[in-house]
Amino acid sequence: MIEIKIQEIAQKSGINTGYKLQKETGFTEGMAYRLWKGNWKQADLKTLNTLCNVLKCTPNDILKFTPDIEEL
Repeated sequence: MIEIKIQEIAQKSGINTGYKLQKETGFTEGMAYRLWKGNWKQADLKTLNTLCNVLKCTPNDILKFTPDIEEL
């Protein structure tokens, strides 16, 4: 499972709302809201690059991978 930690990282950068994330990144209102709420379903490199530049972080800071546990 991949967890999105954009809100947590953004707040460390002084971005405290989805609206401010929208203004800083230039993303549409809908995209900024989805990112802020962690509802990012498909990652593209352009979006990830923009986030990393604005938030001054790496993709590893934004995305957390936890292997899926297979049920027996």
